[in-house]
Amino acid sequence: MGALVAIVVAAGGIFVVRVVQFHDAAKPGVRLLGQDVGGKSKSQLESLVRRWGAVEVTIRGGGRTYHVPRGWLVELDPAATATRALAAGSAVSLVVPRTVDVSPVVARSGGAENVLGQIAQAGRQPVSATVALHGATVATTPAQDGLELDRRALLEKLAAGATSLDAPFKAVPPPITTAPIGAPLTQPGKSTEVWPVK
Repeated sequence: MGALVAIVVAAGGIFVVRVVQFHDAAKPGVRLLGQDVGGKSKSQLESLVRRWGAVEVTIRGGGRTYHVPRGWLVELDPAATATRALAAGSAVSLVVPRTVDVSPVVARSGGAENVLGQIAQAGRQPVSATVALHGATVATTPAQDGLELDRRALLEKLAAGATSLDAPFKAVPPPITTAPIGAPLTQPGKSTEVWPVK
């Protein structure tokens, strides 16, 4: 019985020491932006966030390569992110560390539009399918999907820590696809119709 009491007292003492050690600091096992930040103070966490935003990233799109500070595209709130990291984890982690990944407080930077606009120029407009009637000859032109910069996907990749990537583009369907053109142009008992006629 005495040994058990001694163990409990010792564990309690360790807990108290850890509480004092990690007062106003991130708990053991807390990770932020891919780094273990256990024991770091609020000011140290804010500095980490600012350094993260200053890292230069490389984005390739449309045959061009862009080198810009990550903070130009994805802005993290240093104070709010640090506060979130300090609140992460539980008291148990002071004795038995448990890994806790903290998501930063993210917002698109106010200066992102200029850079994103330049990258977006690598996209293309969708082209509708057409049918043209030249006498008895029907000529068709197939539809072509457009390409549009997937801004959300790009910002998510950057927020996740990517430093070199190809700009993600998503397909944009045209107003008139090839499918309707593949339908029969004539019906029994009706005159020949072509849609759309060019």
